[in-house]
Amino acid sequence: MARKKHKHTHKEQPALEQRFDQFVTTTVTRLHNFWQRNGVILRAWTVFAAMIALFTTLLLVLNLYTGFDDWLNRATAAMLAGALWLLGAGGQTVGTIVTSKVFSAEIITECTAIFPIMIFLAAVIAHPSRWKQKLWGIVLGVPAIVFVNLIRLVSLFYIGYWFPSIFETAHLLVWQSLIIFFAVLFWLVWVELFVHRGQVQHA
Repeated sequence: MARKKHKHTHKEQPALEQRFDQFVTTTVTRLHNFWQRNGVILRAWTVFAAMIALFTTLLLVLNLYTGFDDWLNRATAAMLAGALWLLGAGGQTVGTIVTSKVFSAEIITECTAIFPIMIFLAAVIAHPSRWKQKLWGIVLGVPAIVFVNLIRLVSLFYIGYWFPSIFETAHLLVWQSLIIFFAVLFWLVWVELFVHRGQVQHA
């Protein structure tokens, strides 16, 4: 009986190898077809992820060796204090702490526009377009995000004064979502105005 089982296994071996080869060939063909259909999207997502990793690493290095985060926090605090002063709230800064007639708070890195800017820049670089179009996106998009972030901080100061009970919700939930939404919105506007229209004009 042992001999018969051995012969049976020997006969099945070529069939198993054939099925395995067929499986490998089919899998490779499907992956190749999938890449052909979605290559542009996959490359864009790969570049986007690489840019996020690069920007994050660069930010960590700058924070560690140059104190970039402290400069960024102080610059954001100064802009916020200036905006509050223009609105009559008497904004002042002591380092990264902003005081005013309505509210006071310390500015940390998460209060700045750096993270939405990183997402926006990564999306612009990853999108298949010419470098001139990317440059327009960066030049116009980054100041727009900084401006929206300034509106966010000013509004949070007044929310903290008028509606202190919902300050944390507005700060951590509403505006954190909105600032990312605006970064994506500005990217979509850039794609429509500078990339798609540019392709139509050159067609």
